[in-house]
Amino acid sequence: MEIIQEIIKKFKSKEGVILSKMFGSQALKVNDKVFMIIMKESIVFKLHPDDIVVALAVKGADYFDAHKNGHKMKEWIQIPNDYVNESYFDLANRAYLYIKKGTIKKQKK
Repeated sequence: MEIIQEIIKKFKSKEGVILSKMFGSQALKVNDKVFMIIMKESIVFKLHPDDIVVALAVKGADYFDAHKNGHKMKEWIQIPNDYVNESYFDLANRAYLYIKKGTIKKQKK
């Protein structure tokens, strides 16, 4: 999907961001921590608890169940590609800022 490729391109150019792998899919990391996973049929974002409400408002969004065993990951929201729209940029940015902020604090300790 074109929007997904635009998101990858935009975030790969940011300081500290690399393209990596997680669960066999492409993932974007900032300071070596994943903030977004690009799966075949969906995108998964790691979000601050305050931003989860925003993400769950997107049609089709739900908590991510990595192993498809009913154990949903509390900070990870999955949105099917069928519902891709411009809100993905906002969610990707929220995920990026959340993880970047957390990794900066840990590095200062």
